[in-house]
Amino acid sequence: MRVIHYYPWGCFYPSSCGADTTAVRQLEYLRERGCQVECLIGWSSQSSSIVERFRSHYDWLDNITFLDVPPVRAFTFEWVLSAYCELKTSPDLQRALAVPPDLFFANYFFSAPMLDLLPTSSMRILETHDICTDQFLSQELAAENQEGTPPNPLNRARRDYLFRLETNLFNLYDATLMVQPEELRKVQAVKVRNAHYIPRMCPTERAPSARGHARHTYDILFVGSDHIPNREGINWFLKHVYEPFLSKRKIRMAIVGRVCDHVKFHSPYVELLGVVNGSPHALKDVYYDSKVVVVPILEGTGISIKTLEALAMGRAVVSTPIGARGLEDPSQALACVDMQRAPDVMAEEVLHLLSCDQARMALEEQAIDYMEKHHSRAAFFAAMDRMMHSIGLHPFAN
Repeated sequence: MRVIHYYPWGCFYPSSCGADTTAVRQLEYLRERGCQVECLIGWSSQSSSIVERFRSHYDWLDNITFLDVPPVRAFTFEWVLSAYCELKTSPDLQRALAVPPDLFFANYFFSAPMLDLLPTSSMRILETHDICTDQFLSQELAAENQEGTPPNPLNRARRDYLFRLETNLFNLYDATLMVQPEELRKVQAVKVRNAHYIPRMCPTERAPSARGHARHTYDILFVGSDHIPNREGINWFLKHVYEPFLSKRKIRMAIVGRVCDHVKFHSPYVELLGVVNGSPHALKDVYYDSKVVVVPILEGTGISIKTLEALAMGRAVVSTPIGARGLEDPSQALACVDMQRAPDVMAEEVLHLLSCDQARMALEEQAIDYMEKHHSRAAFFAAMDRMMHSIGLHPFAN
């Protein structure tokens, strides 16, 4: 079966965010199922070394095409609806689709203009990642929810209109993939056809047994891209939780990822490691060298890949309710605290897990058990197979 796989944000290996990781898992599935895969990638200003690393890692792909469309200037709903209408006139896209594929596998709903170039014989799958209407407007809605801020009916009306528009576009595809059960129920309520919940695949890795007796380099860890919720969340945590409650105890903290470029707090006990892809640090080792992982996210949609990755590494996680969104039963996987309402309770939970090895190790075991039950490779492949069956595709060569 010939598949054209579309991803809008440039090269997604090595992964730098949750969306990248999702695209990586999609290609793993398609390759395992014996598909002939070609990639369409929205070009961004990535270095030639990243492009070459991507090509080398995916040397099994039949073809990789970089589209000559405008890069993302601002992650707004208006940009999505205007800039990507240029896709239909892209010469690179027209060449790539000159021979129609059996399956067009698209990431994000603003791939919809591409569908006009496909015959009805080509099946179409949409990976939503999350409901973009909610994501784009989450900051406005978060402001409304703060105590003392009156609701803005215009914001609500705008959200409702754009949600209807977005879900109407979902119905242009033969199958729509949702990242969490709650979002699946939401789109089914507005009659989106053939929507499926696909659990994020995040294989577990237990820390080497010797680590259980080793001194951890860091007490707490946060991992995040430069996505706005990560930037705002970690700075809020540092100002309202770390500085008043943890700094005086000399709690050692590591921060990893592009979010480091936006950290406004300075302390001799807080180390900004930046992006870690190997020497001198590997992300896996940073996880193992940290006792507790915090996910202090205050807004967002979909599911938090950083939360899943920490749980899959068998770490004790302390998260806000937003950071735990999308988990089928958060209480079985992590400690959840409303950080904005009770920053002192957030600090107390962290300190409890740092001081009580038994409680921390119990939470680590819960994390592994939860991930093996809900987000294993087997769970992901089974859900993908069911979805493919639902549209009459049976790519099971291997």
